[in-house]
Amino acid sequence: MTIRYFRQRGRFDCGPIVILNALKWAGAPLAYRSLKKIRAHTHYSRLLGGTKARDISKTLHALGATYFTIRTDKHPRIEKIAKHVEHGGAVVLCYQWRKKEDWNIHKNWLIHIVLIIGMPIAGKKFRIANYPFTKTTLYTISRSLLCNDLRTRKDPTSGKRYPIAWYLKRKKVKHKT
Repeated sequence: MTIRYFRQRGRFDCGPIVILNALKWAGAPLAYRSLKKIRAHTHYSRLLGGTKARDISKTLHALGATYFTIRTDKHPRIEKIAKHVEHGGAVVLCYQWRKKEDWNIHKNWLIHIVLIIGMPIAGKKFRIANYPFTKTTLYTISRSLLCNDLRTRKDPTSGKRYPIAWYLKRKKVKHKT
């Protein structure tokens, strides 16, 4: 079965779009129009620059309870992510970076959220939905690039540490007939 994932359209939509894609990965029959409900559930705000990590966690637990189990990891490592994905799981990853062109716009670091859904070359490449700066919905990145995204960073204004990962494991869902 091929899953049609959705691409982020708005600048600060990464949280809601990744939740929508995680639900689709797990078998939820959702369309793009479901994004509006997910935005409301996550307390998404363009004025605040998107969705906070704690709201991502709450929404994953609330909307995903039927479709997957969740394990949170505040210190994700490449080996744990690779092992989880190799065994059929997916990983929602919230990490931090700072692009030079955004330094004048935002005084703090930028947060981005992606969904890691596969490993086309075991241990060396990762298949990601919603990777930044790409024009495609799905993108394959190298292990070294993912390792860079996994570096622990502390937001200088809030003091919060990133990355944060949520390991998802599909539940067997009985469909109505």
